Amino acid sequence: MPIYTFYCEKCSHYFEKSRPMAEAERSQHCPLCQCIAQRDYASDNIRIAEGPKTLGSLADKNASKFGSEQKKELQDSLIHRKKNESKN
Repeated sequence: MPIYTFYCEKCSHYFEKSRPMAEAERSQHCPLCQCIAQRDYASDNIRIAEGPKTLGSLADKNASKFGSEQKKELQDSLIHRKKNESKN
């Protein structure tokens, strides 16, 4: 299930809430002040709460759906990305 970010204007609190995609646009009560908070699209990364956490684990999980060349390209891409992140 996706995890969405919300922002409460009254108390300036950011928080996350897991909910079905069909309810993505619905407002949420702030856990601190109980006021209505709206989704914060600027900081939304929309993560998936369950399932593979990295591109590599997704490729491994779906290896039967990918050809070996496609899987190698995904793994090489992940390795290249990690190298670039470590340089920064």
